Amino acid sequence: MKYDGGAVSGSIAAFRIERENVPVTDPTDPTYLTSITEGQQRSQGVDLDAVWQPGGAWKVMANYAYADAELTADIPLGAPAGSKLPGVPRHSGGLWLDYDARQDTGEGWRAGAGLHAVSSSPLDQMNTYKTDGYATVNASASYTRDGTTYALAVKNLFDKEYDLPMYGYMGGRVVPGAERQILVNISKRF
Repeated sequence: MKYDGGAVSGSIAAFRIERENVPVTDPTDPTYLTSITEGQQRSQGVDLDAVWQPGGAWKVMANYAYADAELTADIPLGAPAGSKLPGVPRHSGGLWLDYDARQDTGEGWRAGAGLHAVSSSPLDQMNTYKTDGYATVNASASYTRDGTTYALAVKNLFDKEYDLPMYGYMGGRVVPGAERQILVNISKRF
């Protein structure tokens, strides 16, 4: 469902996905390198997006997602029904503030900053381990003149340390999240 009320617009989407014969880690393989097609899963939740344009060059964008993803049948010798799916956070969302002072021709300045947050998520089918939740701050700025745009973006501005779930077949392992990244881009429009 979408809404557009001028200064405020947004959307909401509800979903429910059911899957059978999903490959899952073979609980009898101590290396976690093989899988079997015994999985039955259900994912359900809601996605919300909103944009507020109070006037002038300012814009505020917000999003939130709730996902309840779980096994709906026991895995023989493995995880029981009701176990949460590895790598799927229950809550995630963000907030972005944008200042766009470009003219109708597209020339001028634009800058923004925002927060991206994710709740903890299980690392293995048995839900023995989980990551911690985390939040990162991102920022960007650009200037356009004569069809050329000079842009700078910084991801994970404060160099927050966090962990992400590794591939399911590695059973309960994590990899470090991306460190601060500084991206510079120059583009020309012909």
